Amino acid sequence: MKKIAASIIGILVICINTYSQVTEVFTIDNERGQDALIDSYTPTTNYGNTGLLIAAAWTLSGNFFTVRSLLDFGLIAIPPGSTIIDAKLNLKFATYGSFLGQQYGNNACTFSRLTEAWDEDSVTWNNKPADTSLNQVLIPATTSPTQDYVNIDVTQVVQDHIDNPLSSFGFLLKIEDEVIYRVVSFASSEWGISSMFPSLTVIYSFCPPPVATFTYSQNAYTFNFSSITTNATSWTWDFGDGNGSSLPSPTHVYTNGGFYHVCLTVTDSCGSSMFCDSVFVCDYISSGFSWSNNSLTVSFSDSSINATTWFWDFGDGNFSILQNPLHYYIAPAVYNACLFTTNACDADTICALVDLSTVGMADENITDSYILVYPNPSMDKYFIQTKDLKIVDLDVFSANGRRVFQKTITTNPAGYSFSLNHLPEGLYFLRITDGENVRNIRIVKQ
Repeated sequence: MKKIAASIIGILVICINTYSQVTEVFTIDNERGQDALIDSYTPTTNYGNTGLLIAAAWTLSGNFFTVRSLLDFGLIAIPPGSTIIDAKLNLKFATYGSFLGQQYGNNACTFSRLTEAWDEDSVTWNNKPADTSLNQVLIPATTSPTQDYVNIDVTQVVQDHIDNPLSSFGFLLKIEDEVIYRVVSFASSEWGISSMFPSLTVIYSFCPPPVATFTYSQNAYTFNFSSITTNATSWTWDFGDGNGSSLPSPTHVYTNGGFYHVCLTVTDSCGSSMFCDSVFVCDYISSGFSWSNNSLTVSFSDSSINATTWFWDFGDGNFSILQNPLHYYIAPAVYNACLFTTNACDADTICALVDLSTVGMADENITDSYILVYPNPSMDKYFIQTKDLKIVDLDVFSANGRRVFQKTITTNPAGYSFSLNHLPEGLYFLRITDGENVRNIRIVKQ
């Protein structure tokens, strides 16, 4: 099986010149291309390794049959988009003595484009590829028994081959009017003498169109676009919001957030191309909130701009992801509440002091008819005195609302003492609950 290989010389010429005219001889040999013979007399036999390429209409033992030849010159080496300036086919007469051993009869041929893939090691008459008569070349009948086909103009059919790479797989040589008796016979790539191999001399030009591409930088709603295409002579931008530009590196300001499909079309003397990419415009985000309270119950109200998620830190170890949460604090204090907001591409945080330090507070020196706490301030022990026996719950909270002491006791007129010796100096809040009443008292540890 021969391999189709690109012409190194042709590719180098293309790389060196932006606009190149290349002359290249494509020879079917062991390095590039393939050829095969098929016939209807032995429709399941593969003739990929025969030394001849034959087109014929003949009889054998009174049975009519036709012979055709397939040729693939490995034109994949010609860059897509090339213009075929000239293409000449060359086939050299050869024979093993088959048929009459010469070119014979009214043997005008057609040279057409194959539109289906084939393999020289497996192709037969029964699985032969399809061809198209579009722009096929009519080759006149031979005038000599040993005539070669030299410089047959096949420019247009080769151009079709280059223009339709997904449906072009070489060429078909057959007798134009397959009526007995007529034949042409030529050497194939298996003939053994390289000067006899089928060849195609092609002159083509290649002018590569510009390749569109761009980069961009973003600052909120403002985008700086930049074409990085070389050799372009014009630029057409579509920013995806109904606006555009013809500058190579424009700046565009979007008015709304969201996804936009941005396209750049670049053009030069060889053609044009387009490149598109999606950009995401971030909405500004600004966190904000207000609060109001009913005793220790606080209502938080979000006033953020363009937020889609909310995370509240109430400053007492509790949190919420609601937009407008309601939170109950367990002790009077000053709390640092924070709101963290996000959207798809931005985030912001704001904090504010929630001052509940005076909620439900009695003055340290006031004694009511039910409960007396003394001394206050104290270095260690505090006494709780009531006029009656009472079972009460004692809860002591730090200034940031964290519970640091808890106990259930029975008070009496003689008083009950408890120690806060394990706590550092500072301001604390004592909550006394007797099942009916709640007293919140500020106490100071010295």
